[in-house]
Amino acid sequence: MLTFGWGNIDLGVLMSDIDPNKIAIGVGTALVKDFLTGFSDSVTKTISKKYAQYFSNFAPYLEKMHTTCSSVKTIINKESPVKINEIYVKTKFRCKNQIVDDDSLCQEIRDNKRIVVTGFGGIGKTIFCKYFFMSVFQNSGGKIPIFLELRRLNEISQKNLLAIMRVSSSAEKDVVSEDVFRAMMEDGRFIFILDGFDEIPDEFRNDIQRQILELSHLYPNCGIVVSSRNDDRFSSWQQFFLFQALPFEKDQTLEVISKTEFDPDTKKEFVQNILNKRYSEYKGFFSTPLLTLMMLMTYLQIRHIPDNIHVFYRYAFQTLFTLHDASKQGFQRKRRLSLGEQEFIEVFSYFCISTYVEMEHTFTEQKCLEYIDRAKRRANQTFDSKDFLVDATESVNMFFKDGDQYSFIHRTFQEYFTAYSLTHYFVPNLREAVKIIPLRETDSVFSMIRAINPALVDDLYTVPEYNYWAVIIRQVLRETDPVEILKLNDHNLQIRFVLKRDEVSTYMFGSFGDPGVENFVNSVYLMFKPQAPKELDYSPSMKPILASASAIGRYIARKRLVKDAQEMEFEAKFNFTKRAVEVQAFSGENESQSEKFLLSFDDLNWSKNLPIITTSAEKIKARVSFVKRKIDEITRSRKQSRGNGGDILAL
Repeated sequence: MLTFGWGNIDLGVLMSDIDPNKIAIGVGTALVKDFLTGFSDSVTKTISKKYAQYFSNFAPYLEKMHTTCSSVKTIINKESPVKINEIYVKTKFRCKNQIVDDDSLCQEIRDNKRIVVTGFGGIGKTIFCKYFFMSVFQNSGGKIPIFLELRRLNEISQKNLLAIMRVSSSAEKDVVSEDVFRAMMEDGRFIFILDGFDEIPDEFRNDIQRQILELSHLYPNCGIVVSSRNDDRFSSWQQFFLFQALPFEKDQTLEVISKTEFDPDTKKEFVQNILNKRYSEYKGFFSTPLLTLMMLMTYLQIRHIPDNIHVFYRYAFQTLFTLHDASKQGFQRKRRLSLGEQEFIEVFSYFCISTYVEMEHTFTEQKCLEYIDRAKRRANQTFDSKDFLVDATESVNMFFKDGDQYSFIHRTFQEYFTAYSLTHYFVPNLREAVKIIPLRETDSVFSMIRAINPALVDDLYTVPEYNYWAVIIRQVLRETDPVEILKLNDHNLQIRFVLKRDEVSTYMFGSFGDPGVENFVNSVYLMFKPQAPKELDYSPSMKPILASASAIGRYIARKRLVKDAQEMEFEAKFNFTKRAVEVQAFSGENESQSEKFLLSFDDLNWSKNLPIITTSAEKIKARVSFVKRKIDEITRSRKQSRGNGGDILAL
């Protein structure tokens, strides 16, 4: 029996976790009445009569979410939200060789295509999700949009996605029953907009991933869109199409600037001197609306733009620290604390590295104050933590508050100050400190660590750590057997799949290294990622994953290793030391009740039937080779530098 783990949920507990007033604030009912009228007109009379008594249950939710999604706060307009239709700049997306605009992508979601929208920080994924909500709200087509910021799950104890969406979208005193909600999903009455998968803590991602894929499988008539930074896991979401948000082009950047409320003379000068004359030089900075706005604010202060990204973030912070409202030149709010810039940076840097290591991006006030307490103790400072939080939010603009939750104005500031903290406050223990930083391939922490102080990082981490692993690295480069390459790297591969009528459907794939040589290689790779060939990205295609899962599934069915292999879930973990696949078969809702068995690579004829082994080994070896070349360059540069130093001393 195929299991789908929504599980039981205590509605009372969930209602106490979810305060509808925290999800959004109210708005007038006229637009909602228009929506419900249009909704009823869009469905058949049979369906309309069937659910007419429940339509009004969604009205309060729609009112609240209309307010939430119709406006947005930017890094410049942080205190007063602006209407999305006044600032929205159309975005382009790529799926393989197909490039579409945002309206075309919206239509594909309406047509029940499963979509994952990916892109780097600041590209506008959340604003697109809000834009799509408003598109459905204004022309429902018989569907109710359910918008959920996935970071909200962090504050809810029972992370049952379906129940959370049902409760949070219903009237507070008249929650739609589970049976009715499921029936409406079967009829395709909803479009689910799930924003910010990358903001879910790592320990919960696999479970939320499973629930999203189950939702997709069980209710094919509902549209689903998930937004996130890039993540290898999405390549195994078999029913989903991955659309990458493309970097902004010059005309889009100009539109961002023209639609931004800002000092008009500065905007004009910025366009003339930077955008028009030096666009190719700063093209990377102009690639996202966030960086463009930060450039504009920085230009207002210093009348030029730094070349290096870490220097740019430092200037951007100084701009935010000294200027309260960039649309009102010269206005600065009085702070509660008299901390100088460097004193503030030290505490904030400790806050950032602590939260980054623990994968926290959104906080309750209590949690935020706990991290501030920890940071100020480390910085040996005494002040009221609540005053620091207020200053960081209202004056320095590093946080924004939404309901009772605090978030970074953008996660890239958390990344920058994590890197800054390592290279300024953890120098004596840098080698060990770097090892505890999460290896998130879509983040820029490691590239900024080295950019801030390359000599320091090379002397205290890169070179000594390479010397420790040099023997294994040379073995990997000499090795030709893919299994041995993965074994030397302590690499882990696992696939979770469903066997149904002799066909395999994969829905979870993991590829990662244990702490050791592979983590070191990956850390150095991330330091140089902007220079690395794109083929070094670990993201595998679906073909080798699916082929490997199919071979394992066919073998299980052919050998009758379980009583009824059809419609059963399997988890396959590759053990490269034993040269075998450890398989666990789940036959009920309780995953602890499962069968386990070991399949040798040779019995599976791995070289032919498990292409994910060869593909993964090739990628790892290529990455090791790239890192080895970079370290050789560092070594030669250090020798040359020391040689030149000797000549100067002799002189």
